[in-house]
Amino acid sequence: MRYLGYTNELGEAFRAFIPKSVVLATYAIATAYAMGDAVDKGYKAYTQPSSPFTTTTPTEDGSVDDVTTTPLNNNNNSARNWHVAERTTDTAIWQLLASVTVPAYIINRVVHATNWSLNRFVHAGSAWRGRGMFKMIPTLAGLAVIPILPHALDPVIDLAMDNTTRPLFKTLMEKNLQQQRKQQQTISIEGESQ
Repeated sequence: MRYLGYTNELGEAFRAFIPKSVVLATYAIATAYAMGDAVDKGYKAYTQPSSPFTTTTPTEDGSVDDVTTTPLNNNNNSARNWHVAERTTDTAIWQLLASVTVPAYIINRVVHATNWSLNRFVHAGSAWRGRGMFKMIPTLAGLAVIPILPHALDPVIDLAMDNTTRPLFKTLMEKNLQQQRKQQQTISIEGESQ
């Protein structure tokens, strides 16, 4: 199923042979796959019965004072909603990067570079020119790269997201949950004083 996200790479590889509308249709298929996977991950996060979400409360000096486990169940809608949003967003960003945009760009550049090299280094009067194989070589180069892309790109995309979007989203979730806890404490203190 993952390779459905790579249909746009086929479109990029065959761009010289197919209409632009078909290339755009391959992008639509790959994007639909990416969004479908994101919705699926979000739905699974929404329907899972209970899963802890751990947050930390840093002190003023930056050390960790308290580790709080917030259960993700029907009684804690905010934590659950944040978890669903995080899973959906993370999957959408990852799929759009790893399955749609970066691989398509790489295939496009491989095909372009191969075509440029052939036109530059194969003599204009060569028997290779004008034959279908000459036009097919850049496409074959693009197709040859497709099976390598998941193995090469997935760890890079994971590393990039581990250092950018994932910590950012976790920080946002923690801040929101800490604010909620403070509000709940304030409400319970006010309730006890009355």
